[in-house]
Amino acid sequence: MNTKEEELRAISEILEAGEHIRSCIRCTYDWQPSPQDTPCCGILAVTSKRLIFCCFTAGTPWVKFINYHHISSAKLERDPLDSSENVVLMNRDEREVFRYLPHTDTLEYFIAVLGRESGIEASNHLYLM
Repeated sequence: MNTKEEELRAISEILEAGEHIRSCIRCTYDWQPSPQDTPCCGILAVTSKRLIFCCFTAGTPWVKFINYHHISSAKLERDPLDSSENVVLMNRDEREVFRYLPHTDTLEYFIAVLGRESGIEASNHLYLM
């Protein structure tokens, strides 16, 4: 089983009754308490109730939940230095950046679904950082 399948299975196992995955992207996230100085590579999923990020570290799933009512904004940004695309959230007044990795749902679709499910204003226009 590859890591993407493991992460999706881990997310599926923690969904609450009636909660469903609506869209997901492969991305990296700078997990501050990480023992390495490298970002975690995982899956960010929009569900019918919240955002869930899951990655595997040392064979164990690490999961971050982000409740929609804690998010004040969501947008796409492009880093002009390396042309990477990022989902940027303001979560409890903290800026959180998830760096998009291709081969999953497009970022535009992901942001549109996030806006629809969360009710927050989500901009799917790319902004330069």
